[in-house]
Amino acid sequence: MRYDERVKEEEKKAIEEKKKKQSQENTNGADAGDSSSGGGKTKVRLLGKVIVVVPYYSPRLVIQTVGTVLRVFFHPCLIPFLIDLSNREKLVISLSFMFCDFIGVNYAGNFDETIDPSEKVPSQSHFLFLITRDLTLHLIWISTISLVSFIVWNIWTCKFEFTNSSFFLLILASVNGFIGGIFTGRGLNGCFPILEYYNGQGTIGDDIIKLDNIINDIALSFDYIMCFLMSLFSNITERFILNHKNSREYILRNNKGDLSIETVNALLMQFKGVL
Repeated sequence: MRYDERVKEEEKKAIEEKKKKQSQENTNGADAGDSSSGGGKTKVRLLGKVIVVVPYYSPRLVIQTVGTVLRVFFHPCLIPFLIDLSNREKLVISLSFMFCDFIGVNYAGNFDETIDPSEKVPSQSHFLFLITRDLTLHLIWISTISLVSFIVWNIWTCKFEFTNSSFFLLILASVNGFIGGIFTGRGLNGCFPILEYYNGQGTIGDDIIKLDNIINDIALSFDYIMCFLMSLFSNITERFILNHKNSREYILRNNKGDLSIETVNALLMQFKGVL
């Protein structure tokens, strides 16, 4: 009898210990779930705080966007590949653009983007001060975008012959590659110094400045999104221009009797489509 009672007591103890372990495991799992959900909420809250201050450094996001437009929308899909040049000339121009773009991105790191508040005129707003501080950059991008837009327009109309010069396009691609690289680099590098400037003015708290890694991630993500959009728009524009260049009206109006084999075949396909 004593032996049976002892066995029963040991079985009860084993069952109680098993229940205790299960309750501890359930408690630990609940704590881990709460901590993970709390960590996720914290990350979302920090991301929200960073997104709210994006308009503050929008002047540099504009500079960064211009660099992306030059590097992805205009080159090399539209210029030089839609211009009547040999494949060798197109290759040389494209390689020159990429090489100068690489140099521009690396050279952008040599600029000191620190903002001196003493340069601000008392009557200026902070936003106007930041715009006028980069006035030279804005004048450069307006001139550059206007020039490449004119060339794309001339691809459509063929009114000016000098834009088909391989030497002119080589110089243009080299300069635009360098400018696009600098604009992208300076746009990315100049975002955080703007927030530091606003922090010195008491507009932004120190808690935002401590989130420099998230701020950089936001700027890079914006650049990736713009690259995707500009690539998409560039392909759509290329399709429109190619369809226009293969039309009968364009061929008959712009070739002036000097028809290549490719042009004759394209013209023949147009007439076959009508018949």
